[in-house]
Amino acid sequence: MNQFVQRIENQQQNYKYNLIGLFGILLNREITRDNAFFCSEFVATTLNNGGISIKSKPASLVKPNDLTECDGFRLVYEGQLSTYLSKQRSETVAALSKDSRNNSRFAKLNRIYGKLTKSIAS
Repeated sequence: MNQFVQRIENQQQNYKYNLIGLFGILLNREITRDNAFFCSEFVATTLNNGGISIKSKPASLVKPNDLTECDGFRLVYEGQLSTYLSKQRSETVAALSKDSRNNSRFAKLNRIYGKLTKSIAS
C-alpha cells in the first residue's frame, strides 16, 4: 500500500480528481478513469492493493460510510488530521530521542510528518 501511495505522490501531476466517478455512485454504476480518483475511491483502491476489500464492492462505488462500516477496522482518532499528525510527531520525537541509534529513522519520519502537515495546511 505504501508503494502504491508513494508512486502516486511521485507522479501526482498525472493524477486528477474523479468528479465524473461521483455520478457513478449516484447511479450505482461503475465509472472508472485512468489516473483519477475521488476520496473514498482512492482509499478503497489503496486498501485493495494491500489485500483489503471493502464490502465486496468495486473501489469506484465505495462511499465514505462504507469505510466506517468495514469489519476489522476500528476508530483510532476522530478530529482534525493536522492535530493528530502533530500529536504523532511529538510522540515519535520523544520515543526516538531516547535512543541515538534511531537518528536516521527519526530524520526520515520527521521529514514525512513535516510534508504531511504542510500538505494538509495548504
